Amino acid sequence: MTTTINQGQPSGAAVISDAVASDASETVTKRTARKTRRLRPSRESVGWEFMRVSGAFLIALVAFHLITNVLMGAGVRQINFAFVAGKWASPFSQIATFLLLVLTVTHGANGVRSVIQDYVRNSSVSRILLFALYALAAALLLLGGLVLFTLDPCPPAAPAYLLPDFCFS
Repeated sequence: MTTTINQGQPSGAAVISDAVASDASETVTKRTARKTRRLRPSRESVGWEFMRVSGAFLIALVAFHLITNVLMGAGVRQINFAFVAGKWASPFSQIATFLLLVLTVTHGANGVRSVIQDYVRNSSVSRILLFALYALAAALLLLGGLVLFTLDPCPPAAPAYLLPDFCFS
């Protein structure tokens, strides 16, 4: 791939330009090889995708929750311990409520994490705030799940008017 002059010998400039061209083609080949490899998504892009997907699921879950708990029946006035205990006696309702809890807490924690990373410039303060955020999110999930899955719908010392109907059968 060398350029020759009339006497059949390559000129110095032609040799240099050919060397540069071959180096450039190797560089281009290396770059394209890098581009063809699949890159792992960054933490920020995963967080961004999670916010979109969890937001869509949250809209659907909150709509379902409001329709089944408030709009059907007597409205907000019907919500008391008996209503909640009766709802949470069903495994389907427990799972739907737990999913709502998990998505809400993780969606909110991811949003607050984003704000902390964007606006807190001191790395020590940022680490402390992120640790506190993750600890609070874990505590909310743990306590919410504990209440949700261990609630006794028929406690022995509760007044009868607070208990659901199935406690008396």
